[in-house]
Amino acid sequence: MSSPRRTSLVALLLTILAALLVPAAPVAAADDDPDVRVSIRTLDPSHLAPGADVTMTGTVSNRDDHAWTKVQAYLVIAPTPFTTRGQIEEAVGNGDAYTGSRVVETGTFDEMGDLAPGQTSRFRISVPYEQLRITGAEGVYPVGVQILATDDEGNRGDDAVGRATTFLPLIASTRTVVPTSVVWPFLMPDSRGTDGDYTDPASLLTSVSAGGQLRNLLDLASDTTPSAGTIIVDPALLVGVDDLAEDRRQPDDLEVSDEQRAEASRFLTDLLTLARTRPSWILDFDRPDDLALSMNPDLRDDLRAAIDLATDTALTTYQLSGRRVSWPTRTGVDRALLADVRGEGDSPVIVTPAAVPDWEPRLG
Repeated sequence: MSSPRRTSLVALLLTILAALLVPAAPVAAADDDPDVRVSIRTLDPSHLAPGADVTMTGTVSNRDDHAWTKVQAYLVIAPTPFTTRGQIEEAVGNGDAYTGSRVVETGTFDEMGDLAPGQTSRFRISVPYEQLRITGAEGVYPVGVQILATDDEGNRGDDAVGRATTFLPLIASTRTVVPTSVVWPFLMPDSRGTDGDYTDPASLLTSVSAGGQLRNLLDLASDTTPSAGTIIVDPALLVGVDDLAEDRRQPDDLEVSDEQRAEASRFLTDLLTLARTRPSWILDFDRPDDLALSMNPDLRDDLRAAIDLATDTALTTYQLSGRRVSWPTRTGVDRALLADVRGEGDSPVIVTPAAVPDWEPRLG
């Protein structure tokens, strides 16, 4: 493979990191307007490889006022990969875009049974690599799940009543080395309520467990050379995963097995090992809304002091250091905000391309 093509593939991987799991709107089927919502929770492995089964899990929610029966979940994958950023952006922007062909061999789809109105059920699909029937060419393969079901009048179409799409890269074992740097963001997806407990610890647990989004991201980052990337760490993620592993500040109704807690603990250990051995950037605790802080000078000093204390405490607790950076959480970034965030220093500020005057894709 030539160096330009290798660089293009890395750019595609960056696009994947920005939109790893893409929810999709329901599509027409037996019911004229089905309201079946599908969410992909885990995908394993993190990249395609001959001999490795592809396993996907997720949830299907029936938001219709009638039941769906004989519900089946099928893995779908395109036989050829995407090779341009535009193809991925189109797939991300259009939930009804072509994903691929269903894998229908016996044992490769999930017989989920019936879904009552308002009910949510989990699915699990595992397909051997050989049954994916892909070309094996390098690139990014759209992969997803389609749900077939029978409506309350006994109608069953061949169109999916719900679907969701994500992506899997395939990189050949013989690699041409190209100077490249990738930023790997490890952000806290959960938050805390007014009582101090986490609001969605189950999703965090899924994300850091085998096949989850953060676990896959960590595995991908760990598989690169130390000079090829920068790790961005939100200290709130370290605290959140540690609290999950140690059963601190969790809702009373959360049931977590010893094996799941071990997975969380393993993720924390692996992330700290990676961050301590790679160039690392450190966000302020829980990635605060810098724009809101800059617009409220009366509250800024007290809140900034609390944020700095939480950040410094976490870094000391987990013996982690790195360059402090800011990542404004809103799309609107103006000169006043940048001046307020950066001050007289040289700390990097992560912004969207649209916030940079005269930015062009060729600039990176």
